[in-house]
Amino acid sequence: MRKMAAEEDEPGIPRAALNRVIRETLPNARMSNDFRDVLHLCCMQFIKHVGAEANRLCMNDQKKTINKDHLFRAVQNLGFGPDYLDAGRSVLDLCDEEASRRLKRQNSRLEKCGIPEEELLKLQQQLFDKARTEQASANQLQTAWFQQQWQESMRQKQLMPPPPLPPPSVSKMNHKIWEMQNNNDADDDYDAA
Repeated sequence: MRKMAAEEDEPGIPRAALNRVIRETLPNARMSNDFRDVLHLCCMQFIKHVGAEANRLCMNDQKKTINKDHLFRAVQNLGFGPDYLDAGRSVLDLCDEEASRRLKRQNSRLEKCGIPEEELLKLQQQLFDKARTEQASANQLQTAWFQQQWQESMRQKQLMPPPPLPPPSVSKMNHKIWEMQNNNDADDDYDAA
């Protein structure tokens, strides 16, 4: 069980890509899931084996990055023939062509726009500045609204009549009784009972 968990954590070839290669290579054959698993393991072992040899060649060249030349030399050192190397180079050429097509397509979108890149950057900066100004204005309006609400609540408190004062001749004890009577008069809950 631990071995399977370790294998699942290990990076590998996507299953969909492997299944597509199997379908394209052998369109009429049916493969079991066990066969697909073994084929996946074989592909991973091949990649590790070639990668280790390419890494050794890279270190011998005192380089830090493995490049395509290291890979092709590794495949050759491992005994694969010129047909295999030619197939690898043709696939690499196709990948390079596709990458350059994507780059040209991306660049052509900017060119089709008809606006130079410097002008687009200026326009983008203007839009950012406009958005900042609008946000600051919205914040000011919100702050002004809150201040207005606070001032209105303070004005309402000032308009409320102050509680009546007791007559001047009342003692402190009578004053407390008088307060209790006035508070009870204002409190309808106690009168209802």
